[in-house]
Amino acid sequence: MSEKRFNFGISEPNTHSRAPYRPTPNPINGSLEIDPEIYLPSKGMALEIGFFYSSRVNSNEPLGRGRNMSVAPFIKESELLGINYYRGDLLIFGLSQISSSGTVTVYGGVSRSGFINTISFDSSTGQYVETYLDGTKATFAEIVSASGKFQPVKVEDLNGNIHTYSYSSTPGETGLLKSIEVSGGDKVTFSYSPSSPTSLLSNVQDWGGRTWSFSYDANRNLSEFETPEGCTTQYFYTTINNISLVSGIEDPRGYRTTYSYDSSARVTTMIAGSATWTWIYSQPATTVEVDPFGARTTFTYGGAQGSLSAKATPIGVVSTYTFNTLGLLTKEQTQIGFKQSMSYDSANRLVASSDALGRVTSYQYDSSGNLTTITNALSNVTVRGFDASRNMTSIKDPLGNFTTLSYNASGQVLTVRDARGLVTTNSYDGTGRLQTVMGSDGGVQTFTYDSLSRVLTKMDPLGRVTSYGYDNADHIISMTNGAGEQTRYVYNTCLLEATVDPLGNRTSYTYGRFGERTSMMDPLGNVTTYVSDAIGRTIAVVDPLGNRSTMVYAVSGLREATVDPLGNRTTYLYDNLGRQIGVRNALGFVSTSSYDAVDNVVSTVNAVGNVSTYVYDALNRQTASVNPLGHRETTVYDAAGRVVSVSNALGNVSTFTFNGVGAQVTAQDPLGRVSTTVYSSSSNRVEASVDPIGNRTTYSYDLAGQKISQKNANGGVISWTYDNAGRQKVSKTKLGKSIPRSMILQGAKLVFKTR
Repeated sequence: MSEKRFNFGISEPNTHSRAPYRPTPNPINGSLEIDPEIYLPSKGMALEIGFFYSSRVNSNEPLGRGRNMSVAPFIKESELLGINYYRGDLLIFGLSQISSSGTVTVYGGVSRSGFINTISFDSSTGQYVETYLDGTKATFAEIVSASGKFQPVKVEDLNGNIHTYSYSSTPGETGLLKSIEVSGGDKVTFSYSPSSPTSLLSNVQDWGGRTWSFSYDANRNLSEFETPEGCTTQYFYTTINNISLVSGIEDPRGYRTTYSYDSSARVTTMIAGSATWTWIYSQPATTVEVDPFGARTTFTYGGAQGSLSAKATPIGVVSTYTFNTLGLLTKEQTQIGFKQSMSYDSANRLVASSDALGRVTSYQYDSSGNLTTITNALSNVTVRGFDASRNMTSIKDPLGNFTTLSYNASGQVLTVRDARGLVTTNSYDGTGRLQTVMGSDGGVQTFTYDSLSRVLTKMDPLGRVTSYGYDNADHIISMTNGAGEQTRYVYNTCLLEATVDPLGNRTSYTYGRFGERTSMMDPLGNVTTYVSDAIGRTIAVVDPLGNRSTMVYAVSGLREATVDPLGNRTTYLYDNLGRQIGVRNALGFVSTSSYDAVDNVVSTVNAVGNVSTYVYDALNRQTASVNPLGHRETTVYDAAGRVVSVSNALGNVSTFTFNGVGAQVTAQDPLGRVSTTVYSSSSNRVEASVDPIGNRTTYSYDLAGQKISQKNANGGVISWTYDNAGRQKVSKTKLGKSIPRSMILQGAKLVFKTR
């Protein structure tokens, strides 16, 4: 299945600020924003449905007050020469006319709008089309005649993958989204319950029959959201200035987080258990967040779109940000100086980035907007080719090694040819799911799926089948290997409660109010306990024997010390950027570190004052180290990033060569002795190794990649067989004698284990 997702341009949210159970407010305006979502893999282009809430919005739509969903954007004409685009995440963009030709008028983002796509209106069809940077187009039509409201009817990418939107004509539901059909014919449906002024969304059902349910209170506020596996989140409300605001969220395990607001409907406190967070708002555009331990983070706004212009963290880092008129970050600085910068072309594409040391990476695009050339800070160039559907068809690394790819009509990879000319071939079923993968050696892996495109079985090239079972949350709840041995995973209130191995041995887990693990009991009943602080950080671990290890945190949130079970205390020191610059052990000895502007460790001083220094190249790879005696070791990389030589403190040099796929071919030691690795002509597996005096050891493998024989230079042969779970079953010598399990194969040597 394709990992490409479509969500009408809505970016992935900050997972903490929009967490479903404990979201924190948007520091810009103090609004509470919540975003649970449904993700459904589908042919060529996955469907993602996000459900958004904002305490700053007083809308009263089919998802209740202050809510909408990502798949329900719409366009309306504005009173001026432009349009308003109402996105599903409750943002509104005012777009102005930027060109007109014949029947087509084009609209785009204006200064400070943050909108980087284009929308065109064709008077001959009466439809708007939104075009995304990757070429995907969303078509909007006026569903309800003369309403002036244009809603999505089709989304199509450059490979012809289509999502089709259908709407209800039932009285009371007219114009409400009823279904989305994805490529391949699978369909998500939306059902509603009668209400006024509009019906309310009551459930969403996917093509596997799973249902997400929505319930509302008498004021049309969403009161319950239930997922297919039965996990229910409850919402509670308060009223300020006649606006209903979320005052509490109760998670499926019964833990409730509560919120308070000021008269401007901005969140001022959040309480979760014994922990209280506070937000203080002041002019001009400054917000201070105070965590339960008193740590203060200050946000200052005033950039494009009211974007973040400065942030001061509890550890003392003061960062300032500069944005262009469309809200794209162009510069970041800290109190010690410049950190990074970015520049963009007229199409809002990144064309150059520079780090704190002034090292530049540049990007070039073709006329279709494909990123074709990347030049790193060492001027090494990677070139990429694309077809007319913007599928990447080739990659040339800085050394000229090519990887080429071919695609089917849906934009899925059919073949990959590596720099050695070895080809991996994929095939897909009728709904676009990966069905087989044939390696360059002819070995075939086969996959089957359920109706929700979850892998049910995976058969390796030897015919061994691994099968999987799932719950309604897509958790794997059982895995059965090729030998028929099953491992089970038990979930409760959406958290992993236990794992049970094929022999019935059970490992159990418990959790705290923040979802943090609080205990683990192994199959013998031994319990490890994890102690958490008020915000869910682990501050102690108690092993089954009662031995306690402790972690101590400063108010800033940095780890200040650790205490082992014997009471030995190690403390940690930091600079004002939060980088660890010192460690004091239990005996009081201190070692220190210093950094360059891009956070590479450039020197360390041990407890007795001995200094080691480190040198890096423009890609932040360590190229040299000098020990306290002044001895220098160096490392040299080729343009593709592979280590081609190493020089030790005595000046002795070892060199290495590689083939086109980056596998080591030769290693020459400081005395000029060369060891060679030979690879199979049909795969990238090692076929033979040749030592400096010409002794050749050869290897053979089965189609699953398991080593089945090894022959040394003297003709000695060892062979292996495996069971259906892939475990080594029997090892035999050339004479047919079994090798005892008390031996371990290490390279070409047999080493006896004595203990």
